[in-house]
Amino acid sequence: MQDGTVRPELEESVTLSITTKCPEKYTLIDNETGQMYKGNNSLEYGKQWLLINENSPNTSSEIKEILDAVEELLKR
Repeated sequence: MQDGTVRPELEESVTLSITTKCPEKYTLIDNETGQMYKGNNSLEYGKQWLLINENSPNTSSEIKEILDAVEELLKR
């Protein structure tokens, strides 16, 4: 992982899913690569998460908000 911790890898893939009426309120962080994804309103499988990258508008402020929120949650 990015922080140096080691996590076991499973033999087979696992599907993680979220059921919601407001997908845009979710952010996914890949702790191995550091990539961040934002949920969107697409109903098409495989297109429900948008990669947040340096080419996206407002990315720096979005990432800062996300990291600040995660830091606050970890303090609890």
